Amino acid sequence: MFGFPSGPSHHMVFSKVGQELKSRGHEIVFINTNLDGKHGNLDGFEVYTVESGMSTEETHALLQDMALLDPLSGWFKIFDVISRMCTAKANDAELLKLLKGCDAVVVDPNYMCSQIMAEAAGVPVNVHLSPTNFFDPFISIQYGVPIPLATVPHMGTKYSPEMTFPQRLHNAVIFAIDYYIRWFIIEPKANEFRAQLGLSGSFFKTFHNVTDVIYQTDFAFEFPRLITPSVRMVGPILPEPAVPVQDANIRDILDNAEHGVVLVSFGTIARLEDDQAEMLANAFGKLKQKVIWKFNGNRPKVADNTLLVDWVEQNNVLGHPNVRAFVAHGGANGILEAAYHGVPLIGFPLFADQVRS
Repeated sequence: MFGFPSGPSHHMVFSKVGQELKSRGHEIVFINTNLDGKHGNLDGFEVYTVESGMSTEETHALLQDMALLDPLSGWFKIFDVISRMCTAKANDAELLKLLKGCDAVVVDPNYMCSQIMAEAAGVPVNVHLSPTNFFDPFISIQYGVPIPLATVPHMGTKYSPEMTFPQRLHNAVIFAIDYYIRWFIIEPKANEFRAQLGLSGSFFKTFHNVTDVIYQTDFAFEFPRLITPSVRMVGPILPEPAVPVQDANIRDILDNAEHGVVLVSFGTIARLEDDQAEMLANAFGKLKQKVIWKFNGNRPKVADNTLLVDWVEQNNVLGHPNVRAFVAHGGANGILEAAYHGVPLIGFPLFADQVRS
């Protein structure tokens, strides 16, 4: 199983699927990089760690920059990160040997290196698992999923399916730019990496040979569209019935807050700008509810009703009956967990697919 490097939320989805496969008698090898800690339940897995060619600080800085860029510029940033990681993997003979002994591989389609390594190893069953939505156009294009430009907006446009003619025209132009980037910038670079492994042909055409494509989404969260037979929308993977929160302080707040609790989280990677954090802290301080805020970065001064924490059992907190609302960045896991537990969601998107979500 290949999760997305330095992507804890993706790893949690992969680890849960891996545990289900393990319960059915399969042996699981989980491919990590030096950037990844232990995210999710990896008990019983063989964990193989690959050097990424980058430091954790450098990678997080690049990912954070994406929050300040438009979608196209942000993609160039993340592609630079992925390209350097691919080069490191191409030089790992032990990884290739390990993959050749596998019967199946589950890869994150956001991470092109995993698809290429699986192709080079000749693994017979190749399943792609996307923890995100259709992420138009970066994921949907490569599987031949139809994208009617008049009704399916690009993820960075903020349009709804009911676009005006000028909006449709703008949408078509943005998609055309993405197609150019894909075929004339990403494709040649990916094929250079493939050539190092003795592969020829087109990188993107290899996606047509994928056994199954699994999306952690549902039409309740998607625009109306056709999907191809190999694409399977399975709905929420991480959400499950809540159990009591282990942290005694958080549990006490949840149980005893007279006016309820607001949970706030902006994911595992993104960092708010200092002025954004101060603005939100001031707003939260005016609420009569208690606020539990999972916070990354420089901590702002908060009111007495607000608790800042480094980590929170998000699913279990959202499942508590005293939670009144969830303020979040719009990551797929958070949206699906909030929907599963029936908690109203206030979106504060930062980058990538979050605006579309």
